[in-house]
Amino acid sequence: MPTANLCTDQNCSNSRCLQCSGTDKEVCTSCSKATGYEVLVGTNCKTPTEACDSNWVHNSRLTVCQQCQVSNCVQCSLTQDQVFQLCFSCDKDKWLYKGKCYARCPNGSQYSLNTNKDPNYVASCLDITCAD
Repeated sequence: MPTANLCTDQNCSNSRCLQCSGTDKEVCTSCSKATGYEVLVGTNCKTPTEACDSNWVHNSRLTVCQQCQVSNCVQCSLTQDQVFQLCFSCDKDKWLYKGKCYARCPNGSQYSLNTNKDPNYVASCLDITCAD
């Protein structure tokens, strides 16, 4: 049974490459999503986990790592449409609310409490709900 060659440039010596150049055809110019090594870092193809450091997020639409643009954010992610960044963990002295970090909870929200002493607790603000 023939195996599929994931490389569009049939002369690439690196199977992670989609396209390559150079005399030895080892210099990747684009990467193959099919291999899972889809992010081009310099001339090497890496997995999103290998390529994106902390406070960076993988944009699968563009197949690049982008630095988190949310102020005071430690870890962020992209929305499903790969357009907006949302924070899910803030600097120690900041409070998370609706994907952004604040010095204090905005009006209409209240501080969450870590009553269970959860080591993975994220300091966050909650919407205030009124009982009728």
